[in-house]
Amino acid sequence: MMFSNLAVRVHVAHLAIVLQFLLTMQASAAEPMTAVGLGEVVAVRGDEVLLRAGSRELVKLALGQTLGAGDEVRTGPYGGAAILFNDDTQVRVHRNAVFQIEAVRNADGVEESRFALLSGAAWSRAKALFRTVTAGVQRGRRTIVSVRTPTATLGIRGTDWHVSVDADGRTTATVLSGEVELANELGKVALTRGEVGTAARGQAPSKRAIVDLRDRPLIVLQTGPEWLEMLSISGKPVHDESANETPAAEFVDSQARIAAAELALDGGDYPRAQTLLKGGAVTPGSALVAGLIALHARDYPQAEQQLALAATTSEPRRATLARLASIGVMVEQRRFEVAEATMAQLLGHADEVADTHLVNAWLKSFAGDHAGAITLTSAAAMRFSADARFPTLLAHLYFLTDQRADMEAAVGRALALDPRAHLAWYEQGLYYQYSEPDAPR
Repeated sequence: MMFSNLAVRVHVAHLAIVLQFLLTMQASAAEPMTAVGLGEVVAVRGDEVLLRAGSRELVKLALGQTLGAGDEVRTGPYGGAAILFNDDTQVRVHRNAVFQIEAVRNADGVEESRFALLSGAAWSRAKALFRTVTAGVQRGRRTIVSVRTPTATLGIRGTDWHVSVDADGRTTATVLSGEVELANELGKVALTRGEVGTAARGQAPSKRAIVDLRDRPLIVLQTGPEWLEMLSISGKPVHDESANETPAAEFVDSQARIAAAELALDGGDYPRAQTLLKGGAVTPGSALVAGLIALHARDYPQAEQQLALAATTSEPRRATLARLASIGVMVEQRRFEVAEATMAQLLGHADEVADTHLVNAWLKSFAGDHAGAITLTSAAAMRFSADARFPTLLAHLYFLTDQRADMEAAVGRALALDPRAHLAWYEQGLYYQYSEPDAPR
């Protein structure tokens, strides 16, 4: 069982826009008339709302919605949205953010796209404007995008940048490609590729260099539902070679078949787990495996049905696992409050199950509170000191927060506990791919 591809989503796929065409037409027809469309919503997580220009009513942000001048996108603690504007600028708005649209470059003479980020963080790439940007910089360093924050204005002449605004209004801008001028009433600084600028209330902007682009904000790395695949269904080591190699046809006893399916699932072998379930009777035990297979396949209605049956088992640990897995279904269905309430119940009634604490930390990380997740996981790692999954989870949380030395140490602890822990090896692969690039390793 593997995590999702954590370094994807840097580009907003144009294919997704094509596939959403019919949805776009339907959503546009159902909405009230708005200003001339300047962009389209191409990705949402589910905890986002839209405040239309001139309106006081918040509506749910949805795929395919057309956005216009004066519209404001607000994201909640689980939120996040991607917008593709008419000038091909891509913007990803992160959790707990307020992002406003003012203008977008077009053929009618509007030469500068203008946005406002009042809180939270956003990343942008102006991929299709590279030649125009380069020519503009050469002719006179023309700004193509400006972003207003509570403490500064960014004049952007680059194609790849990240900006964040903290609770005090402090602005931090990171330039990944091109140039950015960070200015307020007290001064300005010019930022180039590989530099970070900051602006706080009552202070002139300042800048510093980052070591290299490995220090770029890990803005496209998101915790996915695969965190739930850290659940240990069998409760046994996954390295029972005899059980994993026995052909499915040779299992006569249904319980032995389900046990082998559980081991296969714990080892990430979904095809074998599915094969072992075929033709067998549907029981709460088989339903737990089937529900996790459906969750992995993103078949949420099937996952919900199977996990509900699995939760009726008389075995307390497996009933808890079914309810923990159902939290992943709730999150994917954007039922965040129900997921949090279910988690709170399980913490009260299934505190002795290590998996409860794994999922609790995952949910906190999914909400964007990686520091809180690290605290929870560290405490659980001390309590369940022989369980390699906790240092593995810590390694990934350190990866998300770019704490490289801690990540390396956590991977080492996980592999010392279980040298064949496949998720720990996966984390070590991430470390040598992104944190300390070493392709052969």
